[in-house]
Amino acid sequence: MSATWGTIDLPGPAPAPDATLDRLADEVQCVCVQPIDVLQVAALLETAGITDNSAMLRYGHVSVFDLAESVTRRITPQPAVSSAAALTPAAPELRWQAAMDYLRGPLTLLPMVLLSAVIMVYQSYGEWSSAQVLAFSLSVVTSLLVTSGFVQAASRKGSSYLSQGYIVAARRIVSIIMGAGLLAACIVGGALVAAVLRYLAPPTEVVVTMGVSFLVLSCLWLAAGVLFLLGQVIWFGLGLAVGVTLIAAVLHGLTAWVGERSWAMLAATFVGFSGALAVMYLAARRTLARRAALSPVSSQAVVLPATPHLLVNLAPYFAYGVLYVVLVLSGHISGWLGAAPGGAGRMMAVTATEVGLTIALGGVILAGGVAERTVARFWRLIKSYQLKVSPAQPAEFSRLIQTFFRREILRYGVVLALCSALVAALLLIFQAATSGRGATILPWTAETQFIMALGLVGYGIMALGVFQCMFLITLSRPGMATEAVVIGIACTLIVGALAGQLTYYPYSALGVVCGSLAFALAARRNLQQVLRQVDYYYYASF
Repeated sequence: MSATWGTIDLPGPAPAPDATLDRLADEVQCVCVQPIDVLQVAALLETAGITDNSAMLRYGHVSVFDLAESVTRRITPQPAVSSAAALTPAAPELRWQAAMDYLRGPLTLLPMVLLSAVIMVYQSYGEWSSAQVLAFSLSVVTSLLVTSGFVQAASRKGSSYLSQGYIVAARRIVSIIMGAGLLAACIVGGALVAAVLRYLAPPTEVVVTMGVSFLVLSCLWLAAGVLFLLGQVIWFGLGLAVGVTLIAAVLHGLTAWVGERSWAMLAATFVGFSGALAVMYLAARRTLARRAALSPVSSQAVVLPATPHLLVNLAPYFAYGVLYVVLVLSGHISGWLGAAPGGAGRMMAVTATEVGLTIALGGVILAGGVAERTVARFWRLIKSYQLKVSPAQPAEFSRLIQTFFRREILRYGVVLALCSALVAALLLIFQAATSGRGATILPWTAETQFIMALGLVGYGIMALGVFQCMFLITLSRPGMATEAVVIGIACTLIVGALAGQLTYYPYSALGVVCGSLAFALAARRNLQQVLRQVDYYYYASF
């Protein structure tokens, strides 16, 4: 197999079938000098646009795979790769790049820590009512739901162009998708505010809090998606640091000028996040300009897919991005609706569920950098695997990839367990230290601790499922990943609702465990199906 890919020039109808097939074989070999089996040839033909129908009408074969067998027999064998070349190791990993990949986990956790701190400051010093804090929290969740699909779609399409060096095309397609995401955020934000005004009629400050927070956070998630796509993780952290600094400075200045006012905290937050977004935008623009200068094909004209084709192509990735967030939130919903004492008991159930499950996500987020590093290593090592495989042993390629996956998921599982244990230990130590001094930073109860324990188990299992879906996504099988997520959501809601309603609301977290297990098993089943023919799916993913 060759790492050089191009476009097969499909021949028109020819009077001599053998000559036509010979020409098609030559075209295939121009794209891939030495295909290792018929699966790769079939994938290349499909990529060129040949369907079963065209295989029959133009080439006289009943299917693409039947045509691929004929083409494979006509490909001129190439000299065998020398043993020295076959054993040539992949290019060494750059330490700074590895560090940036591993930092993605902690830097993804940073916004959650920052937002939690901001909420606590609002409650303690900003004179915010509980309704304003709830509005802010709702904005966090809703903004993630609205933007996650666009981020997933932009990452898929943008990475495809970036990997080929088409920087201008990548910038255009990512700008289109992210622009659509921003437009969707504005529409949803307006609808959300209108619905709250129409049916709840809250105070003006609550509505302003929700609207501003939703729009700013949506922009933050979109900007983070672009920076992660470009591998500029450090600038995401620097942007957030600038935002925190601006919040503190503006809040201090306004407090000294007008005293403590609820709107002062909101103004400081708006200025801070705007500064963070400005830093991220400049970093993304600078990175694209640098890559464009280094790529010889950067400005080459690339015809973007037509809008209908683009929508059909990206819809599965968009659906996976949105439904993954729904999977995470579905356990929260069961907790909110679980059986609880009347009156204040309902708010207690919501608070305990949110605190317990949010903390349980900490280990998963910290270990996220390891998962991202796996994808980077996969595309780097795959080139060396190509050198080790000959057409005489096509199954060897599948074996190498399956071995790589088993090794990486084991490593990820160990890191995930350690990160989850670290988060739980630090939290318990922190809670014991603060309660011993008579200070209560978090609303901590026995129910909260029980929910967190189940959440750690459930989200840990969910993370293993996401790790497997990550391979499905990178091999262009988002439908299989989405199917597993839908199964997980259904199981989480059903088990969580039954357990929470029939017993007591903390037991609704059992839905997270059962739903995550169903999701992980479905993802494993689908991935095993792909791994059985991973050579074909790998070739077809280009």
